[in-house]
Amino acid sequence: MRRTRDEAGMSLAETLVVMMLMGLLGTLVMTFVTTVQRQMSTSQVTNQNTNEASAATNQVTKLLRGAVPLKVKNQPTDSPAFVEATPTAVTFYTVVDTDPMTTPPMLVRLEVTAEGNLVEKRWLVDPESADPYWTFPSTADTPSSTRTIAHGLTAKPGSGKALFTFLAYDDDGDTVTVGGASPLTKEQRTTVGAVRLDAETQTGPRTKPTVVTTVIGLRNLPAGSHG
Repeated sequence: MRRTRDEAGMSLAETLVVMMLMGLLGTLVMTFVTTVQRQMSTSQVTNQNTNEASAATNQVTKLLRGAVPLKVKNQPTDSPAFVEATPTAVTFYTVVDTDPMTTPPMLVRLEVTAEGNLVEKRWLVDPESADPYWTFPSTADTPSSTRTIAHGLTAKPGSGKALFTFLAYDDDGDTVTVGGASPLTKEQRTTVGAVRLDAETQTGPRTKPTVVTTVIGLRNLPAGSHG
């Protein structure tokens, strides 16, 4: 017996059309899922960049605000607060407390590594020394503590970018840049009254860098009191 039209089933053409529609629907679903995942990944990396930049800013600000010039043993005059100052590294004397007159100072180095990590090193003052003449270990000696503050900084050595920009105050109280890409001389280091911190981080290649910029006033320094 000849089958009726209702019993004939789907033709080849109809089957192909259905397959094409299913494939198109599957492609749309996969594209949507991929887009959502990519957006979520980008958001996570952006948040990570922001957290890293904020962590760097908070920790560096706390240390730099306590920067103080000192009388150091075997040095003829008062030593500037900054022992070394470059766009990606700074070594300085500081007190991380509200009263620099009663808190023993320490020597701190903040340095961006070739991998973009911001590393903090501390050398504690000799406990047998006292104000007004302090004694510190050499920075060539093993530090008392070492820790990584932040990751993913773009201001790496040789990158041409600056994490630290050293500022002085002119007669009107406005900031002017001290030095440039080269390490600051001792005379330049004595004029520093503020530091601009440009914490730019990028921990993923698919996201734009996140930048947190702040100017840190150094009120414990003679030059900083003019700002």
